[in-house]
Amino acid sequence: MLDLLEKQVSTFHQGEQPDYGLMATIIHYMRNYGDCVHHPREDVAYALLVERDPGTRIIISRLLQEHRVIATVGAELLDRLREAQSEVVTSRAALEAAARRRCLVFLWSTRTGTRRRPTGNRF
Repeated sequence: MLDLLEKQVSTFHQGEQPDYGLMATIIHYMRNYGDCVHHPREDVAYALLVERDPGTRIIISRLLQEHRVIATVGAELLDRLREAQSEVVTSRAALEAAARRRCLVFLWSTRTGTRRRPTGNRF
């Protein structure tokens, strides 16, 4: 999904018209699943890890912060996409920046070792 999102962001960056509906669908899914289902489950597991091994507190705190950042940038991007879809006058730069931030947050977390980017076909 992130590859599709990144492709749409690149299309946008090149001055072409991206598929705002596709972008909004991707972000909507990521927010509804990742932010509302997946991350809360991880948060519970992380709390248990810290309880069992207090030495993991710093790493777990970083992961919890990532969840907050991912939720915030996802919400911002979804707002900008909804504006674009409803033809509200919005800054092209603001929309592109919000999309880039969402992609960068994920890439940062995969490169710092706290997350792994899925590889291969999962189906």
